[in-house]
Amino acid sequence: MYKHILILLLICISMSAHAEWFGYPAFGYVIEAPSTSNGTFFCREEGDLVGSTYIHQPVYKHKGFAVIGSYSHKSCQYGEDAPSYDAIGIGIEIDTRELFH
Repeated sequence: MYKHILILLLICISMSAHAEWFGYPAFGYVIEAPSTSNGTFFCREEGDLVGSTYIHQPVYKHKGFAVIGSYSHKSCQYGEDAPSYDAIGIGIEIDTRELFH
């Protein structure tokens, strides 16, 4: 996995002449209805909603392609968590406006 991240960063650095580094972060909040096909998760009572907060921090952007750092937290919207969920990661986003422009 680290090998893939290093390769991605090297590609980004090689194209950095017209790139943007460390843009503005995006904060968000999502309310989701969890699937019960594999049993309930997060919420103790079936039918409870899941609340999810997140932050996406752009690390590198070039021509509609972005490498982003991400943090998300999911927990029960109402009631007790069973359990809550936190994740930190790195990902890519593609701005489709650039693809069809």
